[in-house]
Amino acid sequence: IPNSYVFYRIRAKMNSEASVEDKSEDYKKALALNPKDWKVWEENIQFYSGSKKYNLAHNLSQKAYRTFKGNYNIGLAHAKSLLNTGQFEKTLAVLETIQVLPYEHASESRNIYERAHLGVALDLMKKKKYNKAISILNKSKEWPENIGVGKPYQSDERAQDYLLAISYSAIN
Repeated sequence: IPNSYVFYRIRAKMNSEASVEDKSEDYKKALALNPKDWKVWEENIQFYSGSKKYNLAHNLSQKAYRTFKGNYNIGLAHAKSLLNTGQFEKTLAVLETIQVLPYEHASESRNIYERAHLGVALDLMKKKKYNKAISILNKSKEWPENIGVGKPYQSDERAQDYLLAISYSAIN
């Protein structure tokens, strides 16, 4: 029986025919064998998130976020778990505290940023707080440096523009 966390991480990733339960057991075993490695935590969180087990991902991300303060990978995984559990304002709070290093294809942080703002705006619109929603929607169009990705020449802001149109229409 292997006692290397690397074995269980690799087996969980490589065994495409394994069930979600079997992969889950491998990820749990890897984490039990090396709980001090942030990457093992991140892989567990991403696995559960990818398997649509959002509450499990969130529970793990909370622990990892407290344990690995300052690690933007864990911070981003935690923000995504908050987003997937509908905690939009908390998602934004986490994103404000992390510094994602820029890299090519760093669009996930931007996606989380945008979706969290849209979630907050929709909640405000349901409560008929259109002025606040307008403010949040305009903020969602920003590209803060700390999320690790720069604004493209042409960005797709159709979702924000649509919700802005509804909000402006509601307040005449």
